[in-house]
Amino acid sequence: MIMKKKAEPAAPVTQKEPEIEPDKANTVLAEGVLFQGDFQSNEPMLIHGSVEGNIKSNSDITFTEKAQYTGDIISENLVVAGAAQGKIQCKSTVEIAGEGRVEGVLQAARLIMSEDSVFEGSLKIKKPARSKPMAEPSVAPATKETKKP
Repeated sequence: MIMKKKAEPAAPVTQKEPEIEPDKANTVLAEGVLFQGDFQSNEPMLIHGSVEGNIKSNSDITFTEKAQYTGDIISENLVVAGAAQGKIQCKSTVEIAGEGRVEGVLQAARLIMSEDSVFEGSLKIKKPARSKPMAEPSVAPATKETKKP
């Protein structure tokens, strides 16, 4: 009888804390503030409070641990350490950090989740379209015909 050694369980991937950089955010919503409505931004946003509405951004959005969000988001990158609910579309990365919670429809090129985070809903990983190089037309190699005597 041959006995096999049990495989050791894989070590969990260590997750760094989300990179919340208040110095880079040009738009900051303070804790305890409720914003209702839709807005657009071309600058990084840092949200500590609550938002009910839609956000369209050509930059990054970060929801900190106490942030609450309900609505639709279109952005480049998104970090959720609080709670977000709705339809989320990101061109690049969505990170659900710490004990963050996301519910709804999520579409991004990449999803990063911490061990304690929660995602509930539908997910579509959609890589950005790459421009295809122009392919040269393929030509079948010439074949020699042999004559049979």
